Amino acid sequence: MYSRNRGINGPGRARTFNIQPSSSEISELPAIIHQAVINSIHGANRNSNWILQVYRGSYMQILG
Repeated sequence: MYSRNRGINGPGRARTFNIQPSSSEISELPAIIHQAVINSIHGANRNSNWILQVYRGSYMQILG
């Protein structure tokens, strides 16, 4: 488990997430990110960038 301070709400209002992903969740991350990238490229979901922002830190740290 690790804590990561993320300033997504602006300075002084960062949230700390305590994340302890299961192995099944870790194995799903690449597919989730891949789909989000495809959706954003093709414009299927104009709001798909949020999932990249949410997962980027976890993805890099877990699968690095």
